[in-house]
Amino acid sequence: MSALKNMSIKAKVFLLVLVPSIMFLIYVVYSNIQVGSLIKTSDEQSLRYKQILIAKDINFINTSITLTAMDIIIDRADGSVSYERVQEINDLFLKFNSYKASFIKSADTEVEKRSANEIVRALEALEPVVKVKLKKMVESNVTEEAWNALDNEIDSISGGIGENINTVILSINEELQEAAKNAVLKQEALSMSSLYSVIALFAMVITLGVLISGDIMNSLNKMLSVTKDLAEGEGDLTQRVYVESKDEIRLVAQNINGFIKKVQISIRETKELSSENAAISEELSATVRVIQKRAIEQEKVVGTAVKTSQDIKNITAASVETSEHMRDEMRNANTALEETKYKVLNLTQIINKNAESEAGLATQLNQLSQDIDQVKEVLNIISDIADQTNLLALNAAIEAARAGEHGRGFAVVADEVRKLAERTQKTLSEISTTIGVVVQSVNDSSQGMNQNVEEYHAMALIASSVEEQIIAAAQVMENSSLEVNSALQTTIKIGQDSETIMSQIGTINNISKENGLSVTEIHKASEHLHRLTESLQNKLNGFKTSK
Repeated sequence: MSALKNMSIKAKVFLLVLVPSIMFLIYVVYSNIQVGSLIKTSDEQSLRYKQILIAKDINFINTSITLTAMDIIIDRADGSVSYERVQEINDLFLKFNSYKASFIKSADTEVEKRSANEIVRALEALEPVVKVKLKKMVESNVTEEAWNALDNEIDSISGGIGENINTVILSINEELQEAAKNAVLKQEALSMSSLYSVIALFAMVITLGVLISGDIMNSLNKMLSVTKDLAEGEGDLTQRVYVESKDEIRLVAQNINGFIKKVQISIRETKELSSENAAISEELSATVRVIQKRAIEQEKVVGTAVKTSQDIKNITAASVETSEHMRDEMRNANTALEETKYKVLNLTQIINKNAESEAGLATQLNQLSQDIDQVKEVLNIISDIADQTNLLALNAAIEAARAGEHGRGFAVVADEVRKLAERTQKTLSEISTTIGVVVQSVNDSSQGMNQNVEEYHAMALIASSVEEQIIAAAQVMENSSLEVNSALQTTIKIGQDSETIMSQIGTINNISKENGLSVTEIHKASEHLHRLTESLQNKLNGFKTSK
């Protein structure tokens, strides 16, 4: 019994199942052994019956061989043995040979083995007598005494075989009777052992069930006594459940004891907290009155904040309108600057193009001046030639004068040449004068064009400077526009935030009003809490938490 107290419920249930299972297993094993023995006995009986059948078949073969031999002796007057009888004798001995090995093997006692061997030897001895000797005697016409001797020999062998077969059958029948008797005894023993095993199994199950259930119910009754006192008694939380067993019920009892202890501690602490709650509820009432007063002041402050937020909203709206106007003006100015920038850029391109054209013309005039100088050089050469021609004409005229009448024609030619040279010199002088005037005009035009080119370059530089200044001004204007736009967005955001703040302040105002109502409710609730605390204290005093 003490061992059961140290076992868990799971182990007890396992024991309740294990012990009958072991006993049942032992019974099954024993029954299988007994049944196996009965089956073995039955198999042996079957072999014995088969052995009897073989013995009877051999006896029938022996009788058939003897009768056939007698028929042959009776019919010896024919002088030969018929084929049918020879075949019949051969078939009988073949059948005997098929039984011979199993017949000898099935003999298990000394008597059976000796008799079986004698039967086999007798039939083996009878075979040459019937097959050979009898046939020869029929064919040889022997004396009557010889036939009588043969007949006696066959009868002697056949009679001995019959006696030995009867001995074998008698031995087998004795074994069968003994086996049947043993089988009946084993069956009776198996039936009794089955009955005793079932009785022992039920007795063991009932005994273990009573012991285990008694141990469990003893522990449960102790737990029931304590829990009933807790539920229906005076609420004594100092009681504990004591269970001697070491099973799961003891763990449950320990858990119940732990729970009772927690409840005991909780109620003790709740009593202390209830006293504190009473004091706190008084302080809470005073605090609520102070909060109510501050809530009224907060409502006034919130009203002032709402008015201030409205003023900020109006100022912000005006700032937004001004900023939008400035943004539009700056966008227009920026557009005008962009148009001016493009016009100045076009003007710069035109000036640069004109400067390039003037520079090209100046270059061409310089080239023309150089070409005219070359023409002057050619004219100088022609003038030199005219001077030399004039000199030659004078020399020719002098020589013609010296020649007299013969040189008169030559003098005329020389005079014409001289006149031509003089006209040439005069024309060259006029051309030179004209070329000088042209060169002077070309030089003056070239200088004027070079001056114009310089002025165009100066204008281009000024235009480029103006373009850069316009671009810088446009960039400044664009940056200013972005800043104004950013300021506008910021102002709009401020306006939106102001509206949000106003909304939140309105929410705070509503919350303040609701807080005022809530404070009143809290004041009522604190008074109700005080009354509940007193009621709870009275109920907790009904529990015994200390001895």
